[in-house]
Amino acid sequence: MLLRAGATTTTTATTIAVTAPPVTAPPTAVVAVLVAVLLAAVEEAELALEEALEELEEVAEEEFEVFVLCKLLESE
Repeated sequence: MLLRAGATTTTTATTIAVTAPPVTAPPTAVVAVLVAVLLAAVEEAELALEEALEELEEVAEEEFEVFVLCKLLESE
């Protein structure tokens, strides 16, 4: 169960007062920096994935060429 600061709740025989300070929203500047950092990380990951995909495509083409050559040799 989550309670806000200053709230009280009653259990079977006990009243519990929540004394933690209220949670405040972070300043807009902090959120802006976090968003910028996350966007940069996403862009970097996207570039890495694109590079990996290109490498996989190259390997697949080479593997297909080898496969075709093997099939040609088998048919002779």
